[in-house]
Amino acid sequence: MRAENLKLLEKLGWVAIIILTLMGMGGALGHILDTVLDTGDIPIVRDINIALFGIDFFQHWLNFREYSVARMAHMVPGLLFMLIVPLQFISSIRQHYPKLHKVIGYTALTLSVALIPSGLIFAFAYPYVGFKEQVPTVFYTSIYIACVYMGVRAILRRDISTHREWMVRVYAMGLGIYAIRVWYSLFLHLSDQPSTEFFASAFWIGIAFNLIVAETWINLTRKPSLKVKQYQADHFPLSKAA
Repeated sequence: MRAENLKLLEKLGWVAIIILTLMGMGGALGHILDTVLDTGDIPIVRDINIALFGIDFFQHWLNFREYSVARMAHMVPGLLFMLIVPLQFISSIRQHYPKLHKVIGYTALTLSVALIPSGLIFAFAYPYVGFKEQVPTVFYTSIYIACVYMGVRAILRRDISTHREWMVRVYAMGLGIYAIRVWYSLFLHLSDQPSTEFFASAFWIGIAFNLIVAETWINLTRKPSLKVKQYQADHFPLSKAA
C-alpha cells in the first residue's frame, strides 16, 4: 500500500480512537457520578440516555447502584485505562520518553487485569440478557487474557514488533467495549426489535469488528523479519532491483 494511503488510514484510525475513547470516558464518568451523586435522576441525563439507549437499558443502568462497589471497581480503572493507553501508540513518546512508555505500559497492564473480575461480576451477577451475554463475555475475556499474556511475553523477550502487534489487539478489544454501544444504538434505532433481542449480537459484532480492523492494520504495517528478508535475498535476488 502506498505511504500516503497508509497515512490517511492512520488518521482515520485516530479519529475512530478519539471518538470511542471519549465515549468510554463519558460512559465511565456517567457511572461514577451516578454512584456518588445519583446523576441518573437528573432529567437531562435521563433523557439523553433514553434517547441513545432506550428506556429498558437505562433502567438496567440505574440498577447498577445496587452494585456500587463493583461498579466503582470497574469504572475508575476503566476511566484511567482509556486515558493513558492511547499514549502508548504515539511514536514520539515511545522514541523520546522510553521510561514513560514503560511506566504507562505497566500501569495499563495492571488496570486491564483489575478490570476483569468486576466485568465478570456484571456479566454473571447482573446481566442484561443472561446467558446470551455471558457467552461472549467469557469468550472475549479469554482472548483478551491470551493477548495480554502474549504481549507481555514478547516484551520480556525484547521482541518489540511482536509486542506491538499483541498490544494493538489488546487495545482494539478494550475499545470494542464501547464499540458495542455504537452497534447497540444502531440496532435500537434502525430496527423494531426489543433491545434484549439484539444486545448479544451487538456484543459479538462490536469486539469482532474491532479485532478485524486491528488485524488489518497489523498486516498493513508489519515489517518483514530478518529471516524473511534473508529468504527473499536468497531466492529472489533480482526482486529489489526490479
